Amino acid sequence: MISRLENIWRTYFDFHYGIAFSIGMIMFIFSTVILYLKRKKQKNAICRKDVAVLLLFSVYMTFLLGVTLFNRYPEESYRMELQPLWSYMETISNGNYSLGQQIFYNIVAFVPLGVFLPLLSCRIRSLRNILICGVLLSAVIVFLTA
Repeated sequence: MISRLENIWRTYFDFHYGIAFSIGMIMFIFSTVILYLKRKKQKNAICRKDVAVLLLFSVYMTFLLGVTLFNRYPEESYRMELQPLWSYMETISNGNYSLGQQIFYNIVAFVPLGVFLPLLSCRIRSLRNILICGVLLSAVIVFLTA
């Protein structure tokens, strides 16, 4: 597990991650400007906590996009499974631990999203709305990587 994390960290600064970093910076600047305009309209100042949450969320999204979208290399044996939840069934029935590990990493990758969403928006505070956002983001990632 440590070597996998070291490999992710080492490749995070690859060229493809420069693209993800640029997207993250654009997202941070864009969201900060929107927050500034919203607060200016309400005659409230932006506090450091809001900027810190936006920055951490941008770093998280940059890392998530970098690992999911820009860390894909074409393989000869790549195949797409159209059966929903096939990897869960494969892990449970055949004991495929590498698939189980991928499922675990996918779940862990979206936990910070559930922490950041309530901090970023008062509309997304219920568990139902957080789950909907997580499923939508996951679907977008699957659609873009397929």
